[in-house]
Amino acid sequence: MKDVSINSMAKNNMSRRNRKSNQYEDHDDLNVAFYLDELDDDELDELEDEIYESRGRRSRKSGKRKENRTHNSKQYVEPKKKKKRRFFRMRNIVAAALAILLLTQLPAIIGLFSAFEWRTFSTASNIPNTKGILILGLDDNNNSHADINSAYTDSITYVGANFKDKKAYALPIYRDAYIPVTCTGGQENINRIYMQNGIDCLAESTSAFLGLPVDYYALITMDGLIDIVNALGGVDIVPTGTFCSDYGKDDQNYCFTAGEEMRMSGPQALAYIRYRGASNGENRANRQLELIMALKNECMDNVAKCYVRAVPSLSGAVKTNIPLTEIFNIADIFSDKFDMERLDVIQGQNALTEGGWREFVDEADRAEKTNIIRNEIFHE
Repeated sequence: MKDVSINSMAKNNMSRRNRKSNQYEDHDDLNVAFYLDELDDDELDELEDEIYESRGRRSRKSGKRKENRTHNSKQYVEPKKKKKRRFFRMRNIVAAALAILLLTQLPAIIGLFSAFEWRTFSTASNIPNTKGILILGLDDNNNSHADINSAYTDSITYVGANFKDKKAYALPIYRDAYIPVTCTGGQENINRIYMQNGIDCLAESTSAFLGLPVDYYALITMDGLIDIVNALGGVDIVPTGTFCSDYGKDDQNYCFTAGEEMRMSGPQALAYIRYRGASNGENRANRQLELIMALKNECMDNVAKCYVRAVPSLSGAVKTNIPLTEIFNIADIFSDKFDMERLDVIQGQNALTEGGWREFVDEADRAEKTNIIRNEIFHE
């Protein structure tokens, strides 16, 4: 008997619905995922029963083959539905839909990245089951669009991950941290290194500054960040300060109250993380990490929604050297599979110099925070 997949069965059901509505006019795999997400419990049960019948399988409840599934059959008695079973059914269907998407949409996923580089760093970890990752947010400090190949990395977060222990630490770095530049022999604000000297120099300089390995990087523009947050329907953040900010790139002034959780849209979230005001740059770096953690929590709550809605928003907004074979392993770091802890930004003293504002790093604080990652993640 011909095997029937969830994908094809869902498309058949979509075709029947289309006789009355053209909502799912294109039966591609992405629309199948949206279709499955909209089914209620009874419809999901019916779809799964049809799939089992088409494959000639036995009922999991009775162990007997369902020979007749019509409502006028005297042999058939509708089984009582169990909420627990239904939960696992839904989970299995979503998992299958995601598997279909991953297998059939892989070329599209590859195409989402504006630039994918087969690049390895000399600073990569030589300790098994560990990785160091730089997450970089690009901003040009005005209302135009940042060039992903040449812009300031105003959001810098180092993530150290241990895949065996399923544990990770996130450490934000203040953009004006004045650090040695390995490729020039001089010193510069860390946020200028990428624009002036490229990603290799930034990775090497950051690794030397922290004394930690850097394997991969992921660059994302602030415009891309707005699109991701909007695609997810917003993120929940508890502001750590009370202030108003008009840095959302939409000419709106957004106000935030410390301790009061907000559901933030893309522009609101951007206004929140970019605000500096009378506060120091360390607070801004910490807020940027708060947004990363909020996105992590949003995706943990609904993996299917995160994948289907957020991934298309990355088009033209991301640059990375994470190999395709590692993308989903790295994504696990930001799921409930990992215990991720956040550290506060490395402290320092701001000073206005001839070259502009610079932060002279507190070496004791740097050593304390990097030692936590070194001991807990890399076990050195």
